[in-house]
Amino acid sequence: MNITGNKRIIYADCAAQSRPLPCATEAAAEAMNLFGNPSGVHRCAKAAARMLFDARRKVAAAIGAQAAEIVFVSSATEAANTAVLSAAREGRKRGRTRLLIFACEHHSVLNAAHNTADLLGAAVELIPCRSDGTVDLAAFEKMCGDDVCLCALMSVNNETGVIQPVKEFARIAHSRGALVLCDAAQSVGHLPVDVGDMGCDMLSLSAHKFGGIPGAGALFCRNGLTVAPLIAGGGQESRRRSGTEALPAICAMGAAIEASVASMADEGRRVAELRDRLEAKLSAHQSISVIGNQADRAPSILCVCARNTDGEALALYLDREGICVSSGAACTTGSDSASHVLLAMGIDKTLARGSIRFSLDTAVTEEDVDAVAEAVVRIVDSGAVRI
Repeated sequence: MNITGNKRIIYADCAAQSRPLPCATEAAAEAMNLFGNPSGVHRCAKAAARMLFDARRKVAAAIGAQAAEIVFVSSATEAANTAVLSAAREGRKRGRTRLLIFACEHHSVLNAAHNTADLLGAAVELIPCRSDGTVDLAAFEKMCGDDVCLCALMSVNNETGVIQPVKEFARIAHSRGALVLCDAAQSVGHLPVDVGDMGCDMLSLSAHKFGGIPGAGALFCRNGLTVAPLIAGGGQESRRRSGTEALPAICAMGAAIEASVASMADEGRRVAELRDRLEAKLSAHQSISVIGNQADRAPSILCVCARNTDGEALALYLDREGICVSSGAACTTGSDSASHVLLAMGIDKTLARGSIRFSLDTAVTEEDVDAVAEAVVRIVDSGAVRI
């Protein structure tokens, strides 16, 4: 990947923004040449509506859902906010006013829960995390009662790559009559996702995490559930999300999700080999620790912490060498505080401040991985990023 001149850029931040797949950009370009509004009645509008439905069908097929259960939105963040508000409003009618949220959730879920609680007078409680990064199911089962309206658990943690036991979590929640929201932004297109097998009632995803382009996301909402729209207007998306659909981004999402699911097994195996190579080289350093459940992580994500190191400063030094990574989640870069995910895992704040997340795809080579590992070790050893 070249940004300027002849310098090669090693892009290892795919969990923040994946490289758009060629099929996605082609689908977006085709949609941009179509001027019809999908809600109209003339032939151009009907052509747009057909493209919209085709994308909806592809998204639904990728996660084992029905097309009617897919609501197109702008991002997984909007999807999560819609899901939390909808569950809380419906739960309040039945005297269910508690929201149980996994302590390591993405801020799109955590902050949506707190905002909804302020709005509706609900209570937010955090489900503890075990030291390996997985949800504490025993603690969750004790917390979950018949006054809970929503339980939220992500499928893959965006910082550590740890895969969560969503199916067992959903079984516990449903035994108490609560709804389940799953943030699947880091798993769709990378790992098998089947909403029926997982048992979730709602699921959020973003196109730009699996080869689409920013501006399109989706909310799976199980048939029979009521959706409280965040945006009022003309009643698009079956009155669940008003506003003319962003057809180019949505069509790109449909193309990307179909292609990424089709190549998922092979891509995952190759990316896991790259991740393991990088992990082996970094973990050999005495001050660098690998974070998360070693046996059950998404293939592309590797989180490490360098002791007595400023992770954001390390990311900036790596950028000077043409290596793009995140210090924790990309959406929280610039914050002085340590990652809430790592703190919830029981990692001390000093070590947590030295976190770096590498997220790879198959455009990264073994030579790139070796160059990244060499640069990290050299910068850490130099003392330039010591705190």
